[in-house]
Amino acid sequence: MSAGDYTRSFASYGGQPIDVDLPTVSPLVTAKSATRIITVIKISFMPSTYEASTVSFLDSISGKSIGSMTIPATAPSGSNTFVLDWGPVGTKLTAGANLLIAGNATGRLHIEAVQKGR
Repeated sequence: MSAGDYTRSFASYGGQPIDVDLPTVSPLVTAKSATRIITVIKISFMPSTYEASTVSFLDSISGKSIGSMTIPATAPSGSNTFVLDWGPVGTKLTAGANLLIAGNATGRLHIEAVQKGR
């Protein structure tokens, strides 16, 4: 498996990508039970409108941010996709926690996450 290609490990844990248009309501990913642990692998955001803002992704139980994206007021030269990538191990939320979003942005959000537990 090449660096940055998590397709096989992601699929083996039953992960399904989630695509949503922002703005949207939280939670972005909901734990299926109080013992389930959501592991976020990668979040990508492609703005459709540029306005200076920050978008943060939060653990609903601990309240801790797992990452933020700062969106500029004008489109950057080069790639217009903002990415948070935790690699094949991902970053785990607290057991039973949902993935929340805070901040304002308009565009397409792509989330790769898996849930483990009962």
